[in-house]
Amino acid sequence: MNIVKSALGRRLLLVNAVFLAACTVGFSQTTSEVTASDKAKEAEVLKLNPFSVSGQKEVGYGSSRTMSGNRQNKSLLELPTAIGLISKEVIEDLAAVDVHEILRFGVSGVTQNQTIGDDVNIRGFRTNGSLRNGIPQKSGTHVNTLYDIERAEVIKGPASMVLGGASTAVGGAVNYVSIKPTAVKSNTVGLTISDLGLSRIAINTMGPLYEASDFKALYRVTLGALTAGRDKICEDEKEKFAGGALALYFGPNTSVDFTAYVFQNDGYKYWNDFLDVSNNGVINNWTPSTTALGIAKLNQYSTKSASPFRRKNTGFHNTNSMLELTLLTKLTNNSNIRLYANQSNILDIDQYSRGITMQQNNYMMNRQDIPERDNYKTWYYQLDYIHKLELTHLTIDSMIGADAGFNKNASESSVNDVTNGGPAALDMRAPDYSSDDAYFAKAMPGRGLPNLSNSGSRSQTVTKYFQENISLFKERVLLVGGLRWFSPSSRSTNYVTNVVTSGTEVETKVHKYGIVVKLQPWLSVYYTDAQNMQLAAAGRTDKYKANDQLGDLFSNQAGINKEFGLKADYRVSNNLKVYGSVAQFTMSLTNVRTFGDLGNGVEGIIQSAKDNSTGWEGDIGMSAKLGDGRVDLVATYFDGDSYIAANRAVQAQGFVGRKDSIMAKYTILSSGALNGAMLGVAYETQTGKRNGNFYMPAYDFCNIFARYNLSKKLSLQVNLNNLGNERIIIAQAASALVQTLDPMRTRITLTYKF
Repeated sequence: MNIVKSALGRRLLLVNAVFLAACTVGFSQTTSEVTASDKAKEAEVLKLNPFSVSGQKEVGYGSSRTMSGNRQNKSLLELPTAIGLISKEVIEDLAAVDVHEILRFGVSGVTQNQTIGDDVNIRGFRTNGSLRNGIPQKSGTHVNTLYDIERAEVIKGPASMVLGGASTAVGGAVNYVSIKPTAVKSNTVGLTISDLGLSRIAINTMGPLYEASDFKALYRVTLGALTAGRDKICEDEKEKFAGGALALYFGPNTSVDFTAYVFQNDGYKYWNDFLDVSNNGVINNWTPSTTALGIAKLNQYSTKSASPFRRKNTGFHNTNSMLELTLLTKLTNNSNIRLYANQSNILDIDQYSRGITMQQNNYMMNRQDIPERDNYKTWYYQLDYIHKLELTHLTIDSMIGADAGFNKNASESSVNDVTNGGPAALDMRAPDYSSDDAYFAKAMPGRGLPNLSNSGSRSQTVTKYFQENISLFKERVLLVGGLRWFSPSSRSTNYVTNVVTSGTEVETKVHKYGIVVKLQPWLSVYYTDAQNMQLAAAGRTDKYKANDQLGDLFSNQAGINKEFGLKADYRVSNNLKVYGSVAQFTMSLTNVRTFGDLGNGVEGIIQSAKDNSTGWEGDIGMSAKLGDGRVDLVATYFDGDSYIAANRAVQAQGFVGRKDSIMAKYTILSSGALNGAMLGVAYETQTGKRNGNFYMPAYDFCNIFARYNLSKKLSLQVNLNNLGNERIIIAQAASALVQTLDPMRTRITLTYKF
């Protein structure tokens, strides 16, 4: 541990030295493409709307403002929080169609847990699910899409104080922000094609709808679709998206914003690879020894095309819809109010036909058939009030507010495997699916009764908070402090047994404290102490007698983060801008549910002290004029350590001890045929991680991309992804439940802007 920290310390000093030295060089930031009138319009909007941030005027890979720190439009330099921002330009340069493609390069400390769903690991703690415009998305329901997203924001550490009931994750949260309508008419049509028949179209049109002396209406309409085959015969991709936004401005003091979308996903991408279990320390069919975990290795029969089923016996049918309304009103020169309402619905009908385990002969796959139907309905409301008090030597920004979330879920599913009449085991040396026709032709109401699970639940969480932002010495010292109280309640019903269970109703409190010192207008240091709280899991410990289940109730879990950091955003001259952050953190999750010694040599469910994660991370970028063009670059590094509550010698599930990335491009800005031409590269490397019951191997991932303007309105872009052409193992849940990244893929994108 001391050796690691010493190496980290030396690395941090070197990075800081290079970073601060660059700030003294006589280059400068690229000349902004934003006109004076555009700046005036933006300033007017920001004055009216302290609760909104738009990335439309950003140039390059850098972003400097966010709402994720405290629900106000703030500069990153003013926030005692590590926040990673991924701009629209990053998304466009990567020609990204999936959220994991942008998180790979744009922000430190974030790694991928699965290839489907918004499932990531932040600083060693899992965040399964994401946010959209600050509101939680249901995890595991294939809702990730980038058709109408202009930026991504990653807030590090416990975020319950800021996000209300939206984040109980210790590591943090990823928020995807939808495109805001603009006052200038804009139309963009993008068509992407790739191998395996992939074709994707995204259309965004926006601009003024109506304008008078005291009223303005802006609109946005977004349409998108994707279709593709896959290497495996059980997979394909089918997406449809329709969305839009309407912004109404009533004079200088009030605005109303509507945003809505419907997203349908009928494709099937799942866990369809399987492991070599012949020499990985495997015992009891597939579970490795806890003291000698094996290195995950793909089975020789787990080729690109190998499938546990055929496509006709698998399927997702997911429809996700959302409508949100935001009212902003300036009450006085010093006070603003925000009212927000959101209603979303997810209908998720799945046919999870999958492999589950490999037999000891290393080629027979045990399989499962899992029909599932889920219906999630959510209503979410927020109220925020800001008051600014300006005194001679200090300014006090006070925020008070409340959130209320209501959820109604209904779920039906069954699990059918060999032991209860499910599909027969499959010989992966030469798969023969002929028996599957007879199995799926059988009349099986609910498939597998009496194993059918049919349940529903209702829950609500009401929170209230206050936060104080005190600015001293002409905004050179900023003090931030806040508390939020949670009042949850829940009720679930098993519709098979008609048993009704009520959840724990206990009020909990979380906090966030911090201080920011601006050493220069462009340079700040900060310290933060943040905490969230998760109510105890259902059930009781069995520490008093083996398996009696009558012990004390589980204790609540607390997520804790203590963090120190440095941030900079400096325009050195007219040719260079440098920006970035460095942070050191210590994070933990207390009262972790594990198995341990109950006494007399008996093991059972206990709560151990904590899972822990410590480390350093950095995000450094620049935009520089070089010759007749511009260089944009963003580099990230993460170096840390972790251990689990049950065993301090074992790293936490999903924790990646080291991850580095760089994304850079050169854009020609001179007049002539090459004006706007661009060439770039994106590279990521990360060490291995413990996932499931194996260690996933380390890997490198490299993309290159180039763009050429065929005319003033039409551009052609080529992206070569995963140049190593390696099927990288990302996640494992069982020996025949494994996910891999795609091998090399070539994408060609035509974009027409008018």
